[in-house]
Amino acid sequence: MMDMWTPPQGATPQQYSGPADPRNGPQRIGEKFADLTRQMRDGLNHLLQSAGIRVEPGKLIIEGDLEVPNGSIRNDFLESPIEARSFFDTASGFDPAVSSFQVEASVTLTVPADRTKAIVIANGGYGIRNTTPSTGTMIHGRCSIGGYAGPVDSAYSEPGRRDTGAPSYAITVPSLTPGDTLTVELQCYGSADFVADADNFATLTGVVLWLRA
Repeated sequence: MMDMWTPPQGATPQQYSGPADPRNGPQRIGEKFADLTRQMRDGLNHLLQSAGIRVEPGKLIIEGDLEVPNGSIRNDFLESPIEARSFFDTASGFDPAVSSFQVEASVTLTVPADRTKAIVIANGGYGIRNTTPSTGTMIHGRCSIGGYAGPVDSAYSEPGRRDTGAPSYAITVPSLTPGDTLTVELQCYGSADFVADADNFATLTGVVLWLRA
């Protein structure tokens, strides 16, 4: 039986244009295929590298900015789009204001480099003793972020008793410039004239998420 690698009967080496060694034909095809595959891979790698792209096990690395139809995304934006920071302040033994808010705890936040927006979440806790002998009244507290006041948390205040409140507030602050500052405050007051008491306290906690717009 004659196959593609068998010279025609009676053919001389000069007349036969097939492989010099028919037994190596399949091996030569395999080698050619492997060589072609290698060339294609090398060509693709060269093309990607010329564009600043390379592939490593488990990741695709893009050097430079990633362009999208409506703009571009810098690599550092992809690496750390959000920077989170917590904050805390506390005070005690203060003399509450009467009939208007007074700052009892506060923190100042500085906008980091490359950040232009912030989400600030503030939680307050306060306690004020009613130092009057017989006046039942109200105590009030609120959180303020960058000059924007949150909802008021009020509680009834019994004579001689320390009552508490827990205001909270969250806000997005746009159009910031690195180096700007944001002040977060816990403000309180009583509806009657109390005096300072060692058990009075004000605690402000929260978190800020610095974003790139």
